Amino acid sequence: GGASLLFGMQFLEALFIGIIFAATSVSISVEVLRATGKLQTKAGTAILGAAVVDDILAVIVLSIFTTFSHEGGKSGLTNNFFLNLLFEALYFVFVWLVYKFIAPKFMQLAEKINVSYSVVIASLILSLGMAYIAELVGLSAVVGAFFGGLAIRQTKQEAEVNSSVSAIGYSVFIPTFFVNIGLSMTFASIGQDFLFIVVMTVLGVLSKYWAGKYSSEIFGLKPLEGSLVGAGMVSRGEVALIVAQIGIAHHLFPKDIYSSLILVIILTTVLSPIMLNHYIRKDEAQN
Repeated sequence: GGASLLFGMQFLEALFIGIIFAATSVSISVEVLRATGKLQTKAGTAILGAAVVDDILAVIVLSIFTTFSHEGGKSGLTNNFFLNLLFEALYFVFVWLVYKFIAPKFMQLAEKINVSYSVVIASLILSLGMAYIAELVGLSAVVGAFFGGLAIRQTKQEAEVNSSVSAIGYSVFIPTFFVNIGLSMTFASIGQDFLFIVVMTVLGVLSKYWAGKYSSEIFGLKPLEGSLVGAGMVSRGEVALIVAQIGIAHHLFPKDIYSSLILVIILTTVLSPIMLNHYIRKDEAQN
């Protein structure tokens, strides 16, 4: 965010760019850790736990930001800003109720219905319903979908839902999502934004790496384990892409730097497994 201000962004635009790079995509790191047998180590557990908390905080900050930066008009159930804030706060109470009580009961009820894929259909109803309510109270739909997924994750039917929804996602929605990003990109301004891309990539890598490394060492991990955690946290991946898509749709940052931001996100996603593999090989050499 601070670096964005130096490149002439307005304060809210710079703040939103900071939110884009706040999240962590752990999917690639998990695959690298699993393939090398490091997933169940202290570093692997720290990466998984930190990434989940990171994403939850990023989604909450995103929802708060979109509330305060709405471009005029009605955002929420009423025209009263403070009443809308109350409804948004109540939404998170509703999320807790769904997580603790509603989701487990709802999925159990769906399991008893003699209909093909009843559990999967119920999970989609729950998550899309939460997304709709989030949008209704003035938050982003991605907030509701995210917490809907978290609620379903802790139910006994999670494995069945995960298997079926993954098939739908990888065959339809995920390719469509990336095609949409590709259609929105242009390389016309990348040459003039070269310095911006370099600076943001370096800061994007070092900020996550140093934060992961030194905070891990504070909590008792060895320096090399801390480096593993830092490297595993660098990737922004699909989480940052989703936030960037929300930003461009709501005009929360300049359109002419959209392609450059996407390129920076891709670079951090590519660099993370390279760094992770480097420190894994170093750890294996020492042991």
